[in-house]
Amino acid sequence: LLAPYRQPYKPSKTNIHEILEKVRLLIESEFSSGLTVVRDYDISVPEIDGDRGQLTQIFLNLLRNAVEALEEQIRENTAQLTISTRVVHHVMIGALRHKTALNIHIVDNGPGIPPELQESIFFPLVTGKAGGTGLGLSLVHSFVEQHGGSIEVYSRKGKTDFSLLFPLEL
Repeated sequence: LLAPYRQPYKPSKTNIHEILEKVRLLIESEFSSGLTVVRDYDISVPEIDGDRGQLTQIFLNLLRNAVEALEEQIRENTAQLTISTRVVHHVMIGALRHKTALNIHIVDNGPGIPPELQESIFFPLVTGKAGGTGLGLSLVHSFVEQHGGSIEVYSRKGKTDFSLLFPLEL
């Protein structure tokens, strides 16, 4: 269970859009009908220093969770998943102020995360899914922090938005 948490962090210059596209194609091949994926990419986003494997796992977990939450909307052919990227300026990530950062949003129009889970969703063994392990979002949180970033979630019925910030040194 702890093996993924113990992966060594191996950063290199990485095009985040390549990773997002790779994961998007994988998700769309798994859930091909009833799902609309909207891509809203800022083409000015520079490469980031990141571990390609960990970044891929972050977005695979987030996108797969979002699509699994959209089960009813997929049946009704109304499921929408939006992936957006932006460069933001003068932001706080943890206790550090950064001149520039990459902000990525993963937004779905599903049922939302129950309010009682929202405060603890990134803790190990916390899950809202039947049969879930509660390790996916904990792993995401750990990998985001290894990248010097942060992740937050805003959720209500009809909209769940995972917002990630990664520092950029331009």
